Amino acid sequence: MMKQSKKEVKGKKRYLILLAVVLLAIGIGSTLYLTLFKGIEKTEGLLVGETKFSLNELFDTLELKIVGEYQGVVLAEVINKAGIENPEEQEYTIIAGDGYQKMVEWKSIQEGLFTREKRVIFSDLPRQYWVRNVARIEMRKK
Repeated sequence: MMKQSKKEVKGKKRYLILLAVVLLAIGIGSTLYLTLFKGIEKTEGLLVGETKFSLNELFDTLELKIVGEYQGVVLAEVINKAGIENPEEQEYTIIAGDGYQKMVEWKSIQEGLFTREKRVIFSDLPRQYWVRNVARIEMRKK
């Protein structure tokens, strides 16, 4: 077996250090890009169809309900407050600030809560339908 010279070992170490620096730069660059340009949609309220509500507006005017350990306003009341016509004939897409979304029927909207922490909780659906950091609710006819 051949022994490596000190120059070869030094060259490999430099190459590995350079590779590590390049990988770190790529990681930092992609993190900055996502943070600055593709970041989470920051909203202080909730957009329902074309109607924007502040959290205070919702929680000061609508009755609070407790389901298990969660407290919030009933989603059906939020939809009604937005003036959506024939809400039972719509399908609802709950969309988070990061783009995550779930589609639910009116029956589930009637059981759902919107919390002050901007979470949607459905007592009649599995947890996979619960959405955090809700930014908007969109409707479409069935």
